[in-house]
Amino acid sequence: YRTDANSVSVQLTLAKGSGWLAVGTHATSPDTMIGSRVVMGLPGATTPTSVYDLEGKSASMVKVATKQSITAASLTQTSTSTVLSFKCVLGLKAADGDLQLEAATNNLVWAYGSSNSKSAHIARGSQGIDFSGASNTTNSTSPSGLYKSKAIIWLAHGVCMALAWGVMVPTGIVTARHFKGLPGDATWFKRHRAIQMCAVVIAVAGLIFAVVGHGDGIHFTTPHSWVGLFAMLIAFIQPLAICFRGHKPEEGEPKTTYRLAWEITHKWGGRLGAIAAIVNVSLGTFINSSIYIESGAGPNIIILCLFVCMVVVYLYGIYCEMRKQAEARYKVSV
Repeated sequence: YRTDANSVSVQLTLAKGSGWLAVGTHATSPDTMIGSRVVMGLPGATTPTSVYDLEGKSASMVKVATKQSITAASLTQTSTSTVLSFKCVLGLKAADGDLQLEAATNNLVWAYGSSNSKSAHIARGSQGIDFSGASNTTNSTSPSGLYKSKAIIWLAHGVCMALAWGVMVPTGIVTARHFKGLPGDATWFKRHRAIQMCAVVIAVAGLIFAVVGHGDGIHFTTPHSWVGLFAMLIAFIQPLAICFRGHKPEEGEPKTTYRLAWEITHKWGGRLGAIAAIVNVSLGTFINSSIYIESGAGPNIIILCLFVCMVVVYLYGIYCEMRKQAEARYKVSV
């Protein structure tokens, strides 16, 4: 920030990610978001930079203030950062509908999100800054404990989902498709079941991390969360579907229509969930990882590692199936 005789110029930078961001004050309750009056940068809005009153947690309760007591407002955004700038006269009062910043220590509240429109914040915090200092004074806000804890929670969410949906679920599917042994050998089924159940447990942990990391407010409001919820519903249904799989025919006995319909539904339900999840892991990695990964190569490395793991598992499965067929032919010839 920079002060002059009776005003302050403020610049707020989201240096590791792109999305909306906001900074402001609460007239009577420091550190409180609800009831605050803030300057918000919304890249997707008709007027990108405006003063807003935070009257509630939902997007509809974040309302443009009647008085826009800021000047020189600007908002710039790149693929990796967003910068909000504005100027405000010091000494204005919130009771008069203005943004209240004093020539003294101000307890500023801040928040940011991952989208360019009004949505739940990824992180928020507060910072005490003294605007009574000399001109050309700058202040760098270091991450608060809340920011750090939420960053760890979101990182844990990403790791759990990438492991469950990016590695274990595809491995379980390949196991069922290619790792079947000779007739009567149920080892493949035990492995398939164990892998998929572990994947569900890890995915549930990832879901819990997402809900906790999101915090208060309305959940499941973005395409990433919708696709993720769809995949999780399939993950819950698939284990329950085993209870309704019907009679397994003996060798040489034809499958019943019910059993055949169940197998088709179970197999394609799992494949559909896996495809949706892989897409969502990719979306989550590329959209949100810049907040936690310094290097721009980070998301690419993660996706590459997942892809390599799936290819290795798939090729090994094909090898096992070819070996199984060769053993069967050998037994027939003997």
